[in-house]
Amino acid sequence: MVGDYSSKKVLEEVAKLSDSNEKLKLLRLWLKNNRNHNANLKEVILVTLAELVSSSSTSESILETLNDLSLQLTNIQTYADKEELIKRFKEFEPNIKQVGLSKDLYTYKLNMFQVQYTMHKDKAEGLLISIIKDITKIEDSLIQIEAYSEVFYRLSILRDYDLTTYYNRVYGRIKSGVEKLLNESANHSKITENILVVIGKVNPKFTLEICQIINTSNSRDTGRLKILDTYLDNSIKRIRATDLVLITEQLENLISKEIAVQNILDRFSNAKSLPKLVVKSILPFISKIKTISNKNIKLNCSLLAFKVICKNTYWSNRMSEVQKGILWKTWLEVESDWNKIDIGYNISSEVSQIDPIFAKEFFEKTTEIK
Repeated sequence: MVGDYSSKKVLEEVAKLSDSNEKLKLLRLWLKNNRNHNANLKEVILVTLAELVSSSSTSESILETLNDLSLQLTNIQTYADKEELIKRFKEFEPNIKQVGLSKDLYTYKLNMFQVQYTMHKDKAEGLLISIIKDITKIEDSLIQIEAYSEVFYRLSILRDYDLTTYYNRVYGRIKSGVEKLLNESANHSKITENILVVIGKVNPKFTLEICQIINTSNSRDTGRLKILDTYLDNSIKRIRATDLVLITEQLENLISKEIAVQNILDRFSNAKSLPKLVVKSILPFISKIKTISNKNIKLNCSLLAFKVICKNTYWSNRMSEVQKGILWKTWLEVESDWNKIDIGYNISSEVSQIDPIFAKEFFEKTTEIK
């Protein structure tokens, strides 16, 4: 709810509060959940920094807040505004030096590197070198690899040829470090969890290579599903069907494959609209629904497939009637009447904005069964 506030609205709500710590909580909540309301974002950041001065925050809390704020700097539009905010951020840095190289500190530094690199590469490269040097000093091997994963994530986003040397260096350290950790421990899922989530969003192929050396099939599939979910967190235009195929083809267990189809359809069903070619790229996953053995997943996928098809006029005109028939038939196959009633009313609600007549048919048939 807070994430849907405009920047003007959140500032109005903050002004109603008297306690600086409470103001900071609301501002940080908005910053973490902001739904692309970037107008007046600079003002929100400046107000947050001002409240940070007034509050009784510890060094750790100051760092956490700076981390949240610095993540927003790439959304600031003008060069001058970015320069002003970076200068303000640096005023707080003496307060966080005693924290040590925690995750919040190196992610904060990476946020600052990322925005400064888009402004003046020559100065920012030195910051990157300093970050990598600091990470090499981390004694805990897992924390060190997770830190390198964050660096790899930022370098992947920037995609600059001039950073290739650092990209390859960090890639090699992650790969060798993970292999060493997995050879020394049996708890592979715990070791790889954060690494797969961070890197999987930008490079699923690399994380799938890591999954290959995890020790059990269930743990490997758990990792692959984590990769899929974090990859699906990207915007629709950044999700490639070839990557989705690559991930799903490596799944070993039947239930994992069925969950993957459901998660993919769920992501695309939540888009406001979909281009014709995007829907076409998802059709192979829709065709897999008929082979799903889990009845609950099959029914949910049938509903999601109908919603995906209706996101594009071309495919809606060609396939919506067929998908409606599949959804209706799959629903009628539900054995328990009470389950059928609950699901029927839910489907009626879900499709009411897409096809009111179809929704009414579900509602009336469900009421009749009830």
